[in-house]
Amino acid sequence: IFFIAVIVPWRWLAGKCQELGHRNWGEKDMGIICDLVYQAFQQVEENGEKLMDEEFIMGIFSPLYPKLPEFEQYVTWYFEEKASYPVGITKKDEERILAIDEARAELFYPTQATNRQTHDWCVQLAEKVGSRICLEMMDPKKALHYHLSAAEGKFSVAVTTEAIRQASIGMRANNDPSEGNFGCFSDVFGKCKGMGIGEAAGQGQSRFNGDFERGANLLVSGKRSQAERDGEEVAETKEIGLFHDLPPELTDSIVAAAKDEAEEEIGAFRDALKVQSAAREQKQMAARGKKLEAAQELLIDATYLHQQYKSPRCWLTEE
Repeated sequence: IFFIAVIVPWRWLAGKCQELGHRNWGEKDMGIICDLVYQAFQQVEENGEKLMDEEFIMGIFSPLYPKLPEFEQYVTWYFEEKASYPVGITKKDEERILAIDEARAELFYPTQATNRQTHDWCVQLAEKVGSRICLEMMDPKKALHYHLSAAEGKFSVAVTTEAIRQASIGMRANNDPSEGNFGCFSDVFGKCKGMGIGEAAGQGQSRFNGDFERGANLLVSGKRSQAERDGEEVAETKEIGLFHDLPPELTDSIVAAAKDEAEEEIGAFRDALKVQSAAREQKQMAARGKKLEAAQELLIDATYLHQQYKSPRCWLTEE
């Protein structure tokens, strides 16, 4: 229930935030989501039945529908129209089912005996979950605390000025570009054995940016979009990377310069890694020293307590 009621809508809003500027919605408006979730789970904490109430829990984000019709359209499609193959199906010519819609029906109107019999237990568990979520969101050590109005967070709607809010329109509410770079790097570094960190990082970055794309994705068959499955004609667009958009003279000079300076750059990068490693080792040694000092203090206290317990004056009997 938490996944379909909170995570799915929140994930869409975070991913599409930069595309909703025409609705006067920006990155600073994402604090509204934190406030809606916090207020909803305050009620769940008081009454666990609220988590089992489909109209209540699935309507957490409904106040946003008038302002963001695209969001409402996505939620409607996801829960009522999204089709998928049942688990275990290997032949793609078999009929697809409304899996999310059926799962939602079983969650709120269970037909299986086990699900019906555990209702009371789920209500008790829901109150604990509501309490924990509210505590986590109010925890000053957690980043979410800064976006919550109830905690007067520095990035919350309650303290954000209109000028700052307007300036955030068009900004991302996630770190997809950086995570995408890391993902490409990890893939290259894991598959290309013997490749160094610098080479893998460079290849991962160029892959993420599509610098060397030449439309090879059009040669991959077997993958169809939803529009194609619906019988619509989809125009194929050949994506060309930045490198192949440059004049031949410039690409030739880039390759020549890379070959000439490769050895020197690789050496400089490895030297920088050594400096970084040495600095990290010093920090780790300092941290270990502090832990050792703390452990020594605890050992001294424990030794005194042990001596007192083993002392002849220690009374070990009840009488």
